[in-house]
Amino acid sequence: MSGGASIAEYGIAWLLPRVVGHESGDRFFSSREEWFDAEEALRIGLLDYVVNDTDVVSSAIDYANELADSAHPHSMATMQGSATSLREFEFTKRR
Repeated sequence: MSGGASIAEYGIAWLLPRVVGHESGDRFFSSREEWFDAEEALRIGLLDYVVNDTDVVSSAIDYANELADSAHPHSMATMQGSATSLREFEFTKRR
């Protein structure tokens, strides 16, 4: 994990192997050289679906609208706060 990992990121080391299986989870954390392509990530359960390159923006907007309609505002604020904190940390770290 990076020095700027947020609290939420620490949970992924516990959660990911339980979602995708221990072998795939271990592979994800042990190798920066080996990344999953979209089909492999879908196969092991890391993704729910894959969209074509031409549909990425419209799919992201649809998903954002779905979250805005269904997610609890406190949950959204917490996720946004974590993302903002991490971006600010990365910015100051690069200086």
